[in-house]
Order: sequence, then C-alpha cells, then structure tokens
Amino acid sequence: MKFYKPTAFFCALILLVLHGSASARGFRVSQIPNGNQNNCKTCHQFPSGGPRNSFGAEIEQNFLSAPGGSFGSVVWGAALAGLDSDNDGSSNGAELNDPNGAWSTGNTNPGDPATVTNPGEFDAAPVPNLSTWAIWTLSLLFSALAFWQLQGRKPSNYAKARSSKDTNPRRN
Repeated sequence: MKFYKPTAFFCALILLVLHGSASARGFRVSQIPNGNQNNCKTCHQFPSGGPRNSFGAEIEQNFLSAPGGSFGSVVWGAALAGLDSDNDGSSNGAELNDPNGAWSTGNTNPGDPATVTNPGEFDAAPVPNLSTWAIWTLSLLFSALAFWQLQGRKPSNYAKARSSKDTNPRRN
C-alpha cells in the first residue's frame, strides 16, 4: 500500500504539469505592451487562462520565439502590432497603444492605460480620440440644430396657428 501513495502523487504531479501547458503563462503578460491591463485575458478567453482567443492563437502559431510552445517568449514587433487578430477594424498595436510595434520588453507601457482594449475580443475596439476642436465644432452644430428645431415650435406660434384654424369660416 505504501508503494501506491508515491506513485499516485507522481502521477498527479505529471497530470498537473501536462494540464499547465494549456494554461496561461503569467510571464508573457510582461512581453506585450500594456499586457497588465487585461492580464491573461489578453491572449486567453478566461482570466485564468484556458482556450486562447484570436490574439493568443495568432501568437501561439506565429509569434513565439524558440523553442515555442510552453517555453517560448512573445515576439512583439511591427508584424504582430500591424495585424488585426480579432477583425474589429483596429490593429493589435492600436488596441495595446503601440500601433507601430516599437515597444519592447522592459520598457514602460505606452499610452494611456485607460484606452487599452483587448486585441483578442471583437467588441473591444478603441474609441477614436476627438480633438478639442472637433468636440467644440460638434457641440456648436448640435446646439444650432436644436435651436433651429425649437424656433418653429414656440408655444406662442403654436397657439396662434391653432386659433386661426378654429376661426376659419370655411371649415364648417
């Protein structure tokens, strides 16, 4: 009976190691610009790892250094940054605030962390930044449209129009 306990422990350890090959690699979070914003979910469908999303699958297939697989490192650069892995219209680099792929491991994260979106989720495309001039122009345009719409709907004009219809002798 004593023989089975070490064997069972050894088998459980092997299964744990083999299962780990499909899980998230925490060290890769620091190999992607702003990878700490979505952590493992940057490349996986779940925060704890598991199946890869489209960005993670792209990295696994084409952007891991030798020996690849569980032990390779992410090769971040212009090629990976220029792709749109989730087909949402924004490049991986744009979603991670490094559109040209200039960032490298060890550098500070580029851009504003609040604008980082997930390059592996279709519905997470970044919102385009509008300049102050554009915002003021749109505000002025909408204010003018609202004012123009309200001009024709003044209560006094509405009351005059209703009273003239009611006193029209031809309506009888």
